[in-house]
Amino acid sequence: RDVVGDSDINTSIWHIDGDTHTRTISFQHQIDSKFGSMVPSSTFTTKSQRLRRFGDFGLCMETSTEVTGIPYSDCFRVEDQWLVEPCTENAGEVVFTVHFQTRFTKSTLFKK
Repeated sequence: RDVVGDSDINTSIWHIDGDTHTRTISFQHQIDSKFGSMVPSSTFTTKSQRLRRFGDFGLCMETSTEVTGIPYSDCFRVEDQWLVEPCTENAGEVVFTVHFQTRFTKSTLFKK
């Protein structure tokens, strides 16, 4: 947090529904932009997280991140997925895999 410069951090409690946990994290994120006055110095950011556990088979953390106040920020969100699974080759070890994508929600010059 100190390195990134986030402030006004609010984290909801985990809401539990069976093996699924959800929460929301909101904060002000500092922007170090090369575009000058076109982009503000900070933006309000919201992360929605869902954590699911699959018994002894592993767990999955999915996060959807949305920002406001920067050009075209209403046109996309960033989604990431963290998977932790037991290693089939070495007992007691795990495999950690991360996937992420930018999901466009409206047409822009970057995505039609």
